[in-house]
Amino acid sequence: MNFDSERNRFRTAQILSAALLIFLLTRFYLAGGNEQLCLMIFLFKVIGFFTSWILMLGSLRAPFFKRFCPHNPLFDCQKVIDSPAGTLFGLIHTADLGALYFGGSLLSLLIAAFSPRFYHSVVILAGLNILALPYTLFSVAYQALRVKKWCALCLIVQGILWLEFWQFFPFLFQNPIRVAFSPANLYPLILGFGLLLAVWPFLRQLLDKAYPLSKEPPIQSDLPK
Repeated sequence: MNFDSERNRFRTAQILSAALLIFLLTRFYLAGGNEQLCLMIFLFKVIGFFTSWILMLGSLRAPFFKRFCPHNPLFDCQKVIDSPAGTLFGLIHTADLGALYFGGSLLSLLIAAFSPRFYHSVVILAGLNILALPYTLFSVAYQALRVKKWCALCLIVQGILWLEFWQFFPFLFQNPIRVAFSPANLYPLILGFGLLLAVWPFLRQLLDKAYPLSKEPPIQSDLPK
């Protein structure tokens, strides 16, 4: 892929994302109540999605990935990405899972923001966040003890998951939780994650074609077997 074309597309995506971000932040702020409480959650979702997206492009060996992740005696993102823990059961990359988690929950949050059952949807999203937290502990331990290198972007994603939990705390523990798993409460999540999952195979196929180097075998890891 031509580097200038890639940079222009990235810049266009930045501009469109910034415009959407400003609109939705204004919407959340003016709505007040639960929506206003979700301002930081929304920001964390956006940062988490773009960080996971860059990690996913790193798994495809995108040329500009090195700009986002340092390589020195302490940090080596590519080594962590190419490690055995970089894929789940050898089928899907953990960076893809991160992008799906943040992207799907972000779409769900946006849909729920215009729903009278906003609070219920946010509590369910908080539950998904709690389910993701154990992975952060595993990832940090794996980088420290197994790979013996750190992935800065991975640490950012893991930190964002815990910051999300901090922002979700009022919804989980400071308000009475009476959430019924009814279609009306679940439809923002079903629609948000469903839309992303529907387009993901086509998007992944486009990325595979854009970065053919991803089809080359990864650099052999020097991890002990």
